[in-house]
Amino acid sequence: MFHDIRTLINFYDADLGQSAAKIIFKKIKEIWPNLHHQKILGIGYPIPFLEDLITITDRFIMAMPAAQGIIQWPKKDVLNSAFLTYEEELPLPDCCVDYILVMHTLENTESTSLFLRECWRVLADHGKILLLLPNRKGMWSQLSKTPFGHGRPFTTRQIRNLLEKSSFSFLKRERMLYFPPINKKFILRYANTWEKTGRLLYRSFSGALLIEAQKNLFQECKIKIGYKVAFKPQTVMARQFKREE
Repeated sequence: MFHDIRTLINFYDADLGQSAAKIIFKKIKEIWPNLHHQKILGIGYPIPFLEDLITITDRFIMAMPAAQGIIQWPKKDVLNSAFLTYEEELPLPDCCVDYILVMHTLENTESTSLFLRECWRVLADHGKILLLLPNRKGMWSQLSKTPFGHGRPFTTRQIRNLLEKSSFSFLKRERMLYFPPINKKFILRYANTWEKTGRLLYRSFSGALLIEAQKNLFQECKIKIGYKVAFKPQTVMARQFKREE
């Protein structure tokens, strides 16, 4: 079940959400440093991370799931680039975008396989997808007051298997959000320190996972080895020679 759009807005307007968005945006820039003149599709609610990318991309559109709701985006005096849709039925042509950013969607959709196949369809050849997901082992997935505590959390192995079944090649995983999901200034003031300490001491217990994958044009085919021989022709010939002797 999706969070309501107003709940997401209120979370990212608060100090806790803004601290999380800064850390996530920094990781996105590290994974995708050059997005100049690219066509990008955002799915879910990636707005807090992507406001600064509008001016450098060739085209940027936002697909917001019907169960979540929609707001006008961007908020500035430009044409609206957001549309409401069912996440398993994107109203877009095949191979029309170069990159897809998925935030707060995969963990909430009813059919993960149908959604990923739809992402595969609209991606250009060798296009890339980036998914922000709650970590099953992390503290953030245990508290429902944040968007990361809503829906189904994932482990790295689970999301890797799901992507490979949907014809994506797993490329990279980044961990983030090690500070406690508590909206207190004395904690958020040292969010970067929490991040550095977490990556050193308790790496597997991050609050979120950022997964990069690439569209795979050829479906992998597993070759079965160790076939059993149904019969051996030489055995029949051996019997004939024995009779002649």
